[in-house]
Amino acid sequence: MTIVDRFFTDFDRFRGNIHSSELVLWLLAELAHQKTGKPRELLPIFSQQHFRPSFSEDVKELSRIVAPIIEISEIQILELLDKLSVQSSSRGFDLWVRLDSAKKIAEFAEGARDVRCSFGPSTLPAVLVSLARYDKKVRFVSKSRSEAELMNLMSMVFDLNVDIVEQDPFLREDGPPADFELSMPPFNMLYQNLQDVPQSILRRLGLEKGKARVTGEVLALEDALENKSRRQAVLVAPGTLFRNVGVEKAARGDLLYSGRLHSVLRIPSGMAFEGTAITSSLLILDGAQRETASLSSVRFVDLQDTHFSIARERGRYEVRPEASWVEAVDAATVAGEAWARDVSIPEIEERGGVLTPDRFFAADTEDEVSKLCAGMETFALSDLAEIIRPAPLLKDEDGEFLAREAAAAEIDESGFVLQPSRASRLGQGGLTKAADQRLAAGDVVLAVKGTIGAVGLVPEDAPAAASGEIWVPGQSLVALRIRKGVRLKPVTLFEILSSDVMRDYIKSLATGSAVQTLSIKDVKALKIPVPSLSDQSQIEESFWARQNLYAQIRALREAVENARNAWPYRI
Repeated sequence: MTIVDRFFTDFDRFRGNIHSSELVLWLLAELAHQKTGKPRELLPIFSQQHFRPSFSEDVKELSRIVAPIIEISEIQILELLDKLSVQSSSRGFDLWVRLDSAKKIAEFAEGARDVRCSFGPSTLPAVLVSLARYDKKVRFVSKSRSEAELMNLMSMVFDLNVDIVEQDPFLREDGPPADFELSMPPFNMLYQNLQDVPQSILRRLGLEKGKARVTGEVLALEDALENKSRRQAVLVAPGTLFRNVGVEKAARGDLLYSGRLHSVLRIPSGMAFEGTAITSSLLILDGAQRETASLSSVRFVDLQDTHFSIARERGRYEVRPEASWVEAVDAATVAGEAWARDVSIPEIEERGGVLTPDRFFAADTEDEVSKLCAGMETFALSDLAEIIRPAPLLKDEDGEFLAREAAAAEIDESGFVLQPSRASRLGQGGLTKAADQRLAAGDVVLAVKGTIGAVGLVPEDAPAAASGEIWVPGQSLVALRIRKGVRLKPVTLFEILSSDVMRDYIKSLATGSAVQTLSIKDVKALKIPVPSLSDQSQIEESFWARQNLYAQIRALREAVENARNAWPYRI
């Protein structure tokens, strides 16, 4: 049994003595004590715990377990810490970037004269950079006392040449911009009081000093633009790249028009942080504008591609060690590569200024859509159909009318919308207000939230307006009603939107992290071919022939169920 294997065997027995979120901190603190001789009571994690009645016994056992690993190499200790952090990350220890990803991020600092790393999640990349640069200091800046203490423990364990500055990184009082800067603010960390944020950053966002809801990621982008380095890297959650409310859109505009945004690297679920399923993005900025903003391009790199990653369990990914992220960013050309695409600023603007990488890896799907539309007149969906968006219902428990809200889950395998199960009572006022959202026979519904691209057709037996019951689209759907005078039949629209080609294309337009969302702007802009009337008649014949097959399938299923419930199987 190796030293590391023996450690985990012994440590597993010790786990119950301390909270799982503190396992890594306790281990680091004991390592720091044994390597430097500094009294345990003066170390951050122990200073919080040494008054516990069981403290002496816990420390005695921990000391015995840790002692053998003092002799293993620095990289082996990091690998041990990484394994332990992965085991505990979903239960509270969320500062640890997985070691393989941290190595790839740290490689962007190679050749830099000096390096600045900001916020707690940059801890491990900062350690790796410092280990590779024994003769040069690394600056680590964080406004969090616990994050500064964590880096202090790391410095003691690995004998790092690092300056630790406990201060908000945006204040920039720790020195001039470094040659390479890495900023990794915790995802969606809100700055509600902007009194301490530099005016230069606030002016970029059109904000006055005071209170506002601004994420650290937005401020990090503006800070990078304000404080130029030879190269900068900023890690952000997906919302920063697609959200069109608040200041995210303004920050993306500043980034694009600066001409300094070089690359956006898509980091798939679980590759950077074990404890979250969020797909993050690493933005690489150059120190100087490469070209005029109208001519420059941005390189999008998909690290989920098999060139860079290996699929793990539960949809997670791990780094392929031999693939270089730096080389992918710095390669002169990526033409023909499935994992990267250089996109011009005008094309990004045409797509609404969204920087979500998924949006730009749909080239093959777009080609298929073009083939689908070939030889036919093509129109924007909004020119062909009225787009009916969901609206809150004015509910009345004593109301005499019934409103049923359709959901994507209620689209039958045949494509028809089943009777919605979610029902609310409405009074006359509520019915009048909901009239514009009423689903009518022949309407097509499209899922724009959650199950993106699910398509349904409202059946002929949907309740009429005078029946006292109405169906309306739920919050995840929009309804599409063919405009008067348009020579497109509802069944044809349903068949086009539910085709594999269109559904794949629609999914590629979705944005979001936990819940995928399709913007109404993208729905309106969908290109829809309009076949000849004779072709549409054939499409309808094929559709109804398929419905007959579904009816036979339902009849067979019912017969099977009846046979199963008959004697001797019925007990």
